Amino acid sequence: MKYQQYNNFPGIGSETSNFASLNQGSLLIPDISGFTKFVHDTDIGTGKYVISRLLTVLLDCNILGLKVSEIEGDAILFYKLGKRLSSEEVLAQFSTMQHRFSIELSKLSRETGIELKLSLKMIAHYGPLAEYHVGRFTKLYGTSVIEAHRLLKNSIDGDEYLIITDNLLDSEMLPDDRIGFANRVCETYNHLERICFTWLRFIPELHSKSLVAV
Repeated sequence: MKYQQYNNFPGIGSETSNFASLNQGSLLIPDISGFTKFVHDTDIGTGKYVISRLLTVLLDCNILGLKVSEIEGDAILFYKLGKRLSSEEVLAQFSTMQHRFSIELSKLSRETGIELKLSLKMIAHYGPLAEYHVGRFTKLYGTSVIEAHRLLKNSIDGDEYLIITDNLLDSEMLPDDRIGFANRVCETYNHLERICFTWLRFIPELHSKSLVAV
């Protein structure tokens, strides 16, 4: 059911109009796999230290100049309004994050003396987005935000991979050295339209060609 835009809230006026004005934008969500078990098995002091270090690394290797909407415990919601990011840009961003994440994870394992069974996956999506403000925070609104989060609950068997939706690819071909490694899936989530995406698995030993098939 679609709801009609309503601009007559007392004292809001043009602010409501700005809220309802949707742009198009790219969404990237790097997400730490194994987070729930890690929190359960690790004391709170060590846990918050490890996760804060890993999330800081992801923030620091933002090579595409993305904005941050949310830091969500085990994930960061990055976005960029305007034209679609290219598949090459998305691949480069994920590869950089994976590489830095792996290095930091090894350092933290040595420091804490704990075998850290954590890894990284990422969702890349494109669609309607609106920025709005709650106090000093900039938030995102739109079905594409919901879709990107739902994709974190996909049926892929694995913990280290990149998902790029058809909305973001928009008929663009993956680079030649990746095409043979791509796996395409379509899934339906509650209250959302069918979402189709291409996914690629990460193998650390092949960092120079870091995204490969199962």
